[in-house]
Amino acid sequence: MRNLLSGLINLFTEGIGKGYTYETYDGKYKFTYVPSKGGKFERVKTYFEFLQEDDPHYKGTELFRTFERKPLQFWNWYSYMFSEAYSFQYLELSKGSVHYRGLEKQ
Repeated sequence: MRNLLSGLINLFTEGIGKGYTYETYDGKYKFTYVPSKGGKFERVKTYFEFLQEDDPHYKGTELFRTFERKPLQFWNWYSYMFSEAYSFQYLELSKGSVHYRGLEKQ
């Protein structure tokens, strides 16, 4: 029930196309997961594992989430604690960074 309520509030506050962006530290690999498109979160990890197997440059690299937890959005606390989308370490992208590329903080 908590997740349903959170989803409804997010639908009204952020719209239907909210995406979660993940990126390597050097910014050369980027993946955006959009739950409303029906994809499963497993794709984030699976695609990155395929990339690591196919390209030796990515062996041993780590994938980071580029979106913050917003503690004042109490309706998302359940997701912050239990969703795999937030299990990756956070990497802040500053506007001056060459890796920022116009991303809005989510």
